Amino acid sequence: MKWGMFVCWSFSTFSGVEWTRGVTDVNFFKATGCDTDQWCATAKEAGMGYILFLAKHHDGFCLWDTQTTDFKVTNAPLGIDVLAKLKASCDKYGLKLALYFSEGDWSWLNPEELPRGSHTELNARVQRRNQLWRSSNNPEMKKAQLKELCTRYRPHRVLLDGSCAGGVAA
Repeated sequence: MKWGMFVCWSFSTFSGVEWTRGVTDVNFFKATGCDTDQWCATAKEAGMGYILFLAKHHDGFCLWDTQTTDFKVTNAPLGIDVLAKLKASCDKYGLKLALYFSEGDWSWLNPEELPRGSHTELNARVQRRNQLWRSSNNPEMKKAQLKELCTRYRPHRVLLDGSCAGGVAA
């Protein structure tokens, strides 16, 4: 593969910080437009061969019309399947589409795993919190989401971030 463009467009775009924790309202994704043809034309003009698109980051917000959750871009004010639009643009401009998918998902933290009264301690101990959200919670949803991505959008590559024991990549 040639060099390419990484499009990282999610909640962090609107929060001003790298990781946006605790957001559960799809309206936080404040995009009012989406010109994937412009992204692809720019990549092509620069001599790039692919676009790596952030389909889902650790916040769990899906930038495609998934059937696995309501926490998705088609329920946000933008209301469009960004990934479907990008796939069409990549095909139009002769670019390969690669996808970034986070296996770690903060929306899957299982409160049943927490000992009673441990929330204060947990908030002070980031490492333990990371172990919980990176646990094998919801492997069936991960598999269903990856199946959707691979069958509907046919990416050239998939980058799995946050792979962990019990996860899809294990």
